[in-house]
Amino acid sequence: MYLLRKMFSSESTEEQEGDGAAAADMEGNKDSSKESQGTDTHHTSPSMAMRVMIASFRKKFPTVKGVNTEVVQKWFQQGAASKKLQGGQTGDADKRKLVIVDARPENEYIISHLPGAIRIEFTTEDKNYIVREIQDSIKDEEKRLPKTIIMYCSLGYRSSILADKLQKAIESKGAENDLSDAEIYNMEGGIFKWANEGAPMVDVSGTPTKSAHPFNVVFGKLLDHSLRKDKL
Repeated sequence: MYLLRKMFSSESTEEQEGDGAAAADMEGNKDSSKESQGTDTHHTSPSMAMRVMIASFRKKFPTVKGVNTEVVQKWFQQGAASKKLQGGQTGDADKRKLVIVDARPENEYIISHLPGAIRIEFTTEDKNYIVREIQDSIKDEEKRLPKTIIMYCSLGYRSSILADKLQKAIESKGAENDLSDAEIYNMEGGIFKWANEGAPMVDVSGTPTKSAHPFNVVFGKLLDHSLRKDKL
């Protein structure tokens, strides 16, 4: 746990403090995670550490809804989100415009990101800016559709912060937005879990890639070693 309390050392003071607290929360989640501490031998299954991290983020951000990577992959295949989280066949009436938001800084985003993802840094304080960036990313012909917004980062902490900010912006009477019908989710396990599962990613030029930025030496251990890349 000592190393985890030293994580995010290269990031902002706000992020260091927040993620230090998240690491501390992991200690309290150990007991509740015992039943899922079996040994994982397949790389597409989240490790015990990954499961503990996800549980910790859920605890720290109780108002932020989570969605797993498998469901997001189904939505990608369908070309739209579905009201039914577990996928399956859906009619046009069930479809929702899928908006993907990457909460990481540019140096991580350029290595790889989910196809079609826009980037809004989690440190952004202007809530109206967050709303406008999402609105501007939606084509005019799709603006009438209800929206499902997926936030992600390396593992889910930074994207939970951004999701919480967006929720508050939509709820705020002072925020000018038309996202009142939006469903907002944090993609649990983030791009690390997504990459470990071999799901599609592209680099800054739009070229398909299997690599992802490892963020730092501690959290990077949750990303398959062969997939780690911190420079183009």
